[in-house]
Amino acid sequence: MQFTWRAVYSDGTWLDEGKYPEIDRTRLSEFLLLDSEKHVRVRMHFFPGQKLIYRKRRLGKLAPATGEIIVVGTIHVCGFHENRDGTNVQMLSFLFPDGHIELMDRFRADKANFEPFGELMEAER
Repeated sequence: MQFTWRAVYSDGTWLDEGKYPEIDRTRLSEFLLLDSEKHVRVRMHFFPGQKLIYRKRRLGKLAPATGEIIVVGTIHVCGFHENRDGTNVQMLSFLFPDGHIELMDRFRADKANFEPFGELMEAER
């Protein structure tokens, strides 16, 4: 299954996938992950002080014959982080190629699909 994102602003306008750095985070109301028929699969609501996190991650599987990792799809990670009384709080949803969703309250280094990756962009901090 293929998914795309849409950033929805407080005035009802939106920005579709392809311009991630251009998302106006000061007006962000919702962040959607849509399937190929434009049905909403994930809807993240944002409140003041919450910062969007979004990444695409390759999902791989080991080929027994060669030992190589074969990319079999993309995991879409979307969520937010915010500072609550000096504590960094996160909520992350992981949308898998088959359409199932897993939720985590942080990245986990002990789980391959959920480990941290890369630095946050300035707008995400």
